[in-house]
Amino acid sequence: MGIAGCATDASDATEEETAENEGAIIGGSIDQGDPGVVLVRFGRGSFCTGEVVSPHVVTTAAHCVKGKSGWTVDTTYDGTGTRHSVKEAHYHPSYAGIGKYDVGVLILNDALSVRPIPLNRRALQSSDVGKNVRIIGYGDSTLDGKGYGKRRQATVKLVSYRSTSVTIGNVSTDGKVQCYGDSGGPALLSIDGAERIIGFDSGNNSDVCDQDDLNTRADTTVGFIDPYIERFN
Repeated sequence: MGIAGCATDASDATEEETAENEGAIIGGSIDQGDPGVVLVRFGRGSFCTGEVVSPHVVTTAAHCVKGKSGWTVDTTYDGTGTRHSVKEAHYHPSYAGIGKYDVGVLILNDALSVRPIPLNRRALQSSDVGKNVRIIGYGDSTLDGKGYGKRRQATVKLVSYRSTSVTIGNVSTDGKVQCYGDSGGPALLSIDGAERIIGFDSGNNSDVCDQDDLNTRADTTVGFIDPYIERFN
């Protein structure tokens, strides 16, 4: 399997396999309106999704950072724009697999001009369960190996949350879910009148992405992210 929001952390897959097998939001539609969600390329053709949280800082999944190199960031919906170079990459020191602090940061050489997406900083609440969440990512929306590299979005439900993870969407109930290639992409919940990042796509407990998808919680990882935002502001 490829580096992605699905069951396998494919650190031992070849980059060629990853480029062929990564997919994207199942049931999603093309999204040209969220330039703060970016295409992260690395290696020899692999990719993940990320989001701009400050002009110089992009967040993504830790498994898109650990053991990888050569990252670039593209803000266009179809991946045909400027490839912005990355000078530093870091992943959460407590990263331990799917949904377990699976978040990293990419530090860009030059500031991006797109508006950053705010991080959720309040603890998730039981009243959040069942609310609509918008998921965004790049890749194949049907798992047929076609159409990857374009930004797509879908609206699903917040299913549940635990200490480090939040479960977003289910194919059997929503017909939509994050999958291969969406890794690191945002789950956005409207809080106090504004969309905020509540999760970073981490993985699915099924190789075919037909189960609930785990995201790393943003509110429990801002302590890792904030020093980079402050340092490279």
